[in-house]
Amino acid sequence: MSKKCEEDGRTAAFEESVHQFELWLKENDTCEEVAECLVEYLLGRGVKTFVECAEGRLARLTTVAKSQDVIGWGRFTEGMVSKHLIELQEVYYGTTGSRRSVEKWIRGVITQLLQITHTQWIYRNIVVHDKTTGTLVSEYKLELQKEIDRQLEMGAEGLLREDQFLLEINLDDLESSNGERQEYWLLAIQAARKACFLAKGCAAASGYHLETGIYLLMI
Repeated sequence: MSKKCEEDGRTAAFEESVHQFELWLKENDTCEEVAECLVEYLLGRGVKTFVECAEGRLARLTTVAKSQDVIGWGRFTEGMVSKHLIELQEVYYGTTGSRRSVEKWIRGVITQLLQITHTQWIYRNIVVHDKTTGTLVSEYKLELQKEIDRQLEMGAEGLLREDQFLLEINLDDLESSNGERQEYWLLAIQAARKACFLAKGCAAASGYHLETGIYLLMI
């Protein structure tokens, strides 16, 4: 996601996506100061550091902020987060007596970040770069359908039991939609296959959280 693109519609789409992320954070009982930092950092679009966003807030956020700034804003929007973020949220749940799963929470955070990035990608390709002819839209949908068909042909192979429900989702007809829902479905099923691959010990790459199937940079 380019942080330099200032096209009005794309900027509005980005800000709306971040707003939806903010609502999700509240709905999932995120530590208020953590939520505020995450939203402020996203809206900073790479100009404002996480350390700057954390100033005047929880002291424990300093560790998160420093490590996240090493990772960077761009990689953050690709779902790469510091392991200290999950540790801080876990402490918050413990302090408040919440019975929520911190693993599900961080999985949701990663998914939300990826959705923001994919929304920008979709907007760029379908709206900004193809306002009149529709050529790119047609090409995009063709490639999208090919990947959907490939994933469906693979079936339950490479999916954990709890993720196999993805194969039962009834996707809208691409001819009558902009492809955004299908894009999110592909994102979800590709992530699910990776999670299964990692959970079975097929990859020992540093930085993968095997219990959740989430890419955490161990900084």
